[in-house]
Amino acid sequence: MLCFPRLRAPAIGWVLLTLVGSSTPWGCDNGSGGGNDEPTAGGVFVLEGPTGSGGVEIIHVPSAQQTPSVGDIMVGTSGDGFLRRAESVSAQPDGTLSVQTSQATIAEAAREGDFAFTDGLPNGKESVQTKQYEVFQLSTSLARTLYSSNGVTVSTSGDFTLDLTIDLEMQVRGAKMELFRSAIQGTASIELNGDIEAVAGASFEREVSLLGEPRRKYLYGVIGGIPVVIVVTADVLAGASGSMNGSATLTTGVGSSSFMRVGAEYSSDRWSVIADQGLDYGYTGPVWCVQGELGAKVYIRPVIELQLFGVVGPSFDMEPYLEYSAEASACGGAGVEPSGAYDWELAGGLAAHAKVKVDILDRFMIESPTLTVFDLR
Repeated sequence: MLCFPRLRAPAIGWVLLTLVGSSTPWGCDNGSGGGNDEPTAGGVFVLEGPTGSGGVEIIHVPSAQQTPSVGDIMVGTSGDGFLRRAESVSAQPDGTLSVQTSQATIAEAAREGDFAFTDGLPNGKESVQTKQYEVFQLSTSLARTLYSSNGVTVSTSGDFTLDLTIDLEMQVRGAKMELFRSAIQGTASIELNGDIEAVAGASFEREVSLLGEPRRKYLYGVIGGIPVVIVVTADVLAGASGSMNGSATLTTGVGSSSFMRVGAEYSSDRWSVIADQGLDYGYTGPVWCVQGELGAKVYIRPVIELQLFGVVGPSFDMEPYLEYSAEASACGGAGVEPSGAYDWELAGGLAAHAKVKVDILDRFMIESPTLTVFDLR
């Protein structure tokens, strides 16, 4: 059974919390312990406090009975956290040790174990939770002017809500990441209305954040006795793109409320997608008047990124959108016969993507490409 001894550092403002994998038993309780609680082979130091200098390339640790050696792994749990391997260790005049480090991985630090979330930073007595964690609700108004230039104005209205849950699963066996699975899921409610006015031929493209700044939340977990720091960053973007040759006005919209699940899984040295959705759009409009050619797309795009120990891992996006194309010299609307020649199409769709960077996971993993989870129209 792995335990977490606490060694107090004198008068330098931070604490060396844990030495994992020491040959010293540290008074551990060797009662009923599962496979996930086996000590890590080699030295793994778990620290809390400032990260030192040069980001986390140089870490300062107090001189203690057990000190890090070249090859040992340093786990930082303060702030975004860090996971580093000691490359050189030198004593400083103030009694601390300066440790030059390089990037380490979860697989080599944990060696054996399955990941699970915890409430706060884990300790030797912490009970674990499931591999899913409800993060927060993303809710925003879609009332924005996305583009206004060159005789073209594109605006949106409506609302978007997503109850976001994070799914994260890792299985490490023999210092190898045998399984990695991560997904975002939740019920999304959307009412997206688009208005386009164009008085001259032009092309347009713009994307803006609807939240002002990304939302962040810290999550914590444990794998193989090693605490894991996870930062979830989420933003909701809105965008429009298209081109116009002539003049046009268009007002239309879609609405939907459905469960969505978007993710990626690594198993047997291969990547696959995790996909589930129940998209069922209801349309409003359109009301339109086009003299020439118009092709336009209006969308919103929630973007979610997970950092593990301050290093980017999985990232996901969903993109509900409206697409409209027309070649006409006519005006029309719902239930109204167009007044001239026309050829037009209105479509609602949903695209979703996942990508996983593996630098922090396992140096021998194959990095995923940008995976198209689904592209529905």
